[in-house]
Amino acid sequence: MKKNPGVVAVLNFFIPGLGYVYVGKFSRALIHFLITVFVTVKMYLPDENTLIYLIIGFFNMAIAVYVGYDDTKQDNIIDMIKNRENIPENEKSFGKILK
Repeated sequence: MKKNPGVVAVLNFFIPGLGYVYVGKFSRALIHFLITVFVTVKMYLPDENTLIYLIIGFFNMAIAVYVGYDDTKQDNIIDMIKNRENIPENEKSFGKILK
């Protein structure tokens, strides 16, 4: 079933890992969610390394958004190929990866 990559990106922006739940990739969802929980807990503990945890949290969110969006687009293309549907012209560059 075709999933919307934009929805995945927005969900992962607000709660890293939630977009992966939307597309059914539960192991990735768990990894990003656990990193988010760890970073959040460490940021609120009295420690001098708060900035480091903030940076780690930002990169976790950015990776979840980008990779979630890209993976969902690729999964949709693979589903179209498996179902022998017509691939839109702007999506045909993915065919190079499949060769």
